[in-house]
Amino acid sequence: MPKVKKIEYENQKEKIHPIKINSPLSDKNPFFIRTLGNLELERGGIRIPQKEISTKKKMLKLLKILLIRFEKGIHREELLEFLWPKMSEKKALNSLHALCFRLRKIIGNPEALVFSEDRLFFRQDLVQTDFQLFEKHYQVGIKSIRKGDTELAIQEFRCARSFYKGVFFEFDLYFPESEIRREYIRKSLIEIFQFLCEKDSEKNEIKKLLDDSTNWIYLDDLDERAWRFHFEALFQLNRKNEALRKYQEFKKSLKKELDIEPESATFSLIEKIRSGEVSRV
Repeated sequence: MPKVKKIEYENQKEKIHPIKINSPLSDKNPFFIRTLGNLELERGGIRIPQKEISTKKKMLKLLKILLIRFEKGIHREELLEFLWPKMSEKKALNSLHALCFRLRKIIGNPEALVFSEDRLFFRQDLVQTDFQLFEKHYQVGIKSIRKGDTELAIQEFRCARSFYKGVFFEFDLYFPESEIRREYIRKSLIEIFQFLCEKDSEKNEIKKLLDDSTNWIYLDDLDERAWRFHFEALFQLNRKNEALRKYQEFKKSLKKELDIEPESATFSLIEKIRSGEVSRV
């Protein structure tokens, strides 16, 4: 996966809002797995030490493929070939059963990992992931926009982004099939920040606009829409010189990476900022 370029954002990390009390995580306390950023496992709300799984290569590989195929699981034959390609079927099957036993022990619930119709999968009522919850709140936000409920959409989108601590499978970027969900989440986040920036600007919530545009740029630092919101926020916060300096840096990046000049809308905004014609809040 190519590294996303950043202008003055090399050391910047996504700000994560705390999970609220009414979050689905606190209702049932299922086994919880974080995949956005570092791989973290939680049992009953308590984080499991990394050494319990990170040193067990086969178990870690099994866990990863179960996360990648979270919705549908993985067929037994494919799983045996994936984990033990050179082993006889009988020995591989015995090894798989032993591996599943150990993983169930870590989870703390033997019913959480099941075989059904020759497919192995996590029961979604007993195992939850951060990417599931991200997607759930994102989809509710999209539906809220269609229904015209802007405030609910904002609430759901902010809840969705609170689960994002880094890219999907950041701990193993080249794991098979991980790029599909990673790109889906990245595009979903860009859509979230675009909507939030539009509403921040409409409501004159400038500090939120700065934060949301910054995070949008972190995901795609050549998106002029994000930069226009960012320049606007900086100007409104009396940081005109910073806005103009960042514009020059952005302009150079556009020329270097895409061999293009800024859009007329961007140029027009910068001219207004330079002359002070942009209306202040």
